[in-house]
Amino acid sequence: MMRSLGVIFLADVVGFSKMMSQDEDGTLALIRNFNKEVLKPLLEKYKGKLIKSLGDGWLIEFNSASNAVSCAMDCQSVAKKQGKIVLRVGIHLGDVEHEDDDVFGDVVNVAARLESIAEAGDVAISTSTYLCLDQNLAKPFNNCGKQTLKNIATPIEVWSTGRINVGSKGLTRKDSDNLVISVIPFPGSDSSVTGFAQTLTDDLAKHLDTKDW
Repeated sequence: MMRSLGVIFLADVVGFSKMMSQDEDGTLALIRNFNKEVLKPLLEKYKGKLIKSLGDGWLIEFNSASNAVSCAMDCQSVAKKQGKIVLRVGIHLGDVEHEDDDVFGDVVNVAARLESIAEAGDVAISTSTYLCLDQNLAKPFNNCGKQTLKNIATPIEVWSTGRINVGSKGLTRKDSDNLVISVIPFPGSDSSVTGFAQTLTDDLAKHLDTKDW
C-alpha cells in the first residue's frame, strides 16, 4: 500500500433515497447526466481523479486543495442553477493510502464526515484544506470551530460555506434521520395525577412535532 499527500473530495446527492422512491429511472438519469455533463469536464479542468461513483455521490482525489475547492464551488454553482439535484461536499487534505486504484485512511473518513455535516448546497472543509487557499477562494468559508465527528478520534476544525449540522454527540443529520422521540405517560392510581400527566404529554408531543430538528 502506497501513501502520499492528497486531497479527498466527497460529494453526496441530498435526498437521494426519496428521489429514487419517487422516480428511480429519472433520478438515475439525472445523476448520469450530471456526471457526464458537469462533473467530468470539471475534473478535467481541475485535474481531479474520480476514484469511484457511490450511487448517490462521488469519491474524488486531487493533488491540490485549491483545485478541489474550486471544483466543489463550481459543482455547487451549476447544481443550484440547474435546480435538479442538491449536493453536499466535504474536503480534507492529508496522507492518503492507495491500493488497487482505491483510497483509504483517516483522510477519507474525515472527508466523509465533513460531507455529512455540510448543509444542503454547501461545502465543508478542514483547516488543512483551508490553509492552502488564497484569499479569494477562502472568502466564502466561515470558521465553524472544532467539531467532534463520529468515529474520528481528534476534533477537527471545520470551515463551511454555510452552517454545519452536528448534534450533541457528533450525530449528523444523516445519522439522526431515523431517530425518534417517544413521549408516553405512566399510568397511576390517582386519577387527577393521571389526567395531568396526559395533558402534559399531549402538550409536549405537540411541541416536539412542530419543532424544527
